[in-house]
Amino acid sequence: SSRSSTSSRSPSAPRRSRWSSPIRWRSGIARFRSCAQPRCRSALSHAHAERRRHLGVCFNWGALLGYCAATGTMGLAVTAPLYGGCVAWTLVYDTLYAHQDKRDDAKLGLRSSALTLGDDGTKPVLALWSAAAVAGVGLAGHNAGLHLLDAASLPFAVALGAFASHLAWQVTTADLNDTPNLAYRFRSNAHMAPVLLAGISTSKLLQVAPACS
Repeated sequence: SSRSSTSSRSPSAPRRSRWSSPIRWRSGIARFRSCAQPRCRSALSHAHAERRRHLGVCFNWGALLGYCAATGTMGLAVTAPLYGGCVAWTLVYDTLYAHQDKRDDAKLGLRSSALTLGDDGTKPVLALWSAAAVAGVGLAGHNAGLHLLDAASLPFAVALGAFASHLAWQVTTADLNDTPNLAYRFRSNAHMAPVLLAGISTSKLLQVAPACS
């Protein structure tokens, strides 16, 4: 029976790659996260709460996993700029958070992005990271078919503009020595993800609506 099953298989059938299955991709991404997580802790020396040691490298692995689960491919033209942009975004709000603890960190001899950059160097770097975040999300949307000049992409364009404005607001108005000020700006980032999701989802629905009617 084994011979018959072997002989019935077409010799010209293409052999599937071991990475052709979405499950393989998801498994590989999960392994990357589990391996990167302890290395991030060691290399970056952010001896703070568990959340902050991971930083953006492990925070945003869902950008890779979610796209792979939904499409069955990695789609690096979309996921790479999205992942990079989200990492930059994480560095922005994580550094604002770090400034709340910098006095205690200095006493304990701990390194953090706040102490590394200092008060004078923080905001210029945050501005660069903010620009990278907006550019990454915008490029990911463009490569996914959300072209900013298209009428259907207007919700995405509005959401991206709101995202850019929010980053500019929190960087320019942050008082790096005022804990309540920093805490408010740190928490405000939780409201931007739903805004981006709504913009992306609405634009995608507007794109497929004519085909469904």
